[in-house]
Amino acid sequence: MVSGRPYVEICKLAEEIKADLVVMPTRGHGGLKHIALGSTAERVVRHSPCPVLIPRGTKFKEITWSGKERESFSPFRLLVPVDFSDCSIAGLQYAALLAKRFNGKIRLFNAVYPYREAFQIDRIGGDPRPLLESACESAKDQMEQLRQLDFMKGIACETDVQVGPAIEEICAASAQPGIDLLVTSTHGRTGWKRAMIGSVAEQVIRYAESPVLVIPSQIHPNNGKG
Repeated sequence: MVSGRPYVEICKLAEEIKADLVVMPTRGHGGLKHIALGSTAERVVRHSPCPVLIPRGTKFKEITWSGKERESFSPFRLLVPVDFSDCSIAGLQYAALLAKRFNGKIRLFNAVYPYREAFQIDRIGGDPRPLLESACESAKDQMEQLRQLDFMKGIACETDVQVGPAIEEICAASAQPGIDLLVTSTHGRTGWKRAMIGSVAEQVIRYAESPVLVIPSQIHPNNGKG
């Protein structure tokens, strides 16, 4: 037993023992529909030197609170949101390792936010649909490039592009029956003490309907490009 701020001590211990994974529970507020992360869990996710698993979603609710006999869990079907940044590619690289280990399948996911594209309408005038169609085609092309990366060879992979706010679309995708695990990543800032989690990732961790594995991007120095 140690004294100190819980998240600091958890992260320090994880670093000292070179932990492969930290598992943090969620905390319920007002029933199962309002499951949220506790403040300690949020801080661990932000600062952990290793991946953090947040066990949440329908399957874990049933196992944990229904009194049913516990079931085994294997991440066969992985949802991997990408925004094509180095950070998200680092998360994809880790997901690829899991897919190979468990003979799993990856669903690459990208949400095209319509309002981000529509601001250009004032400049060019006319119908916004061509802009959105162009953005979706660009996303599909970039996802196809990700599928061709060396570390993705031999992995079953499908792509999914949706139009809408990233948080809402990712969480909706995580609720689909065919998803076992959502894999996302944080934005590292020169070591775990300054690690930050992006606003989208933070909200996804709070509201996803499947277990979430958070990968600190700094654990992959090459950011998945090697």
